[in-house]
Amino acid sequence: MEYPRAGAWTLGFITGTTVGEIKECFDQEMVNVFVPTTPNPTSGFLLFVPRADLRVLAMSVEDGIKMVVSTGILTPQAPASLK
Repeated sequence: MEYPRAGAWTLGFITGTTVGEIKECFDQEMVNVFVPTTPNPTSGFLLFVPRADLRVLAMSVEDGIKMVVSTGILTPQAPASLK
């Protein structure tokens, strides 16, 4: 998703669909996205993002965590179907 500004992208993890009081504040489907800090993914930001604003990757959660912890040094290959 684009964060912290347009044109800059970050890796986040969808943790669920937004429900309850927060959902009621929006007219579109929102999802909960955890954006970890690098290199310590135990801290970060919880964002509520319109699903339409996300680019969902085929990358596994394990590969995503490796990328965050390694500060981008370990980058998984794109699946053959995307090349």
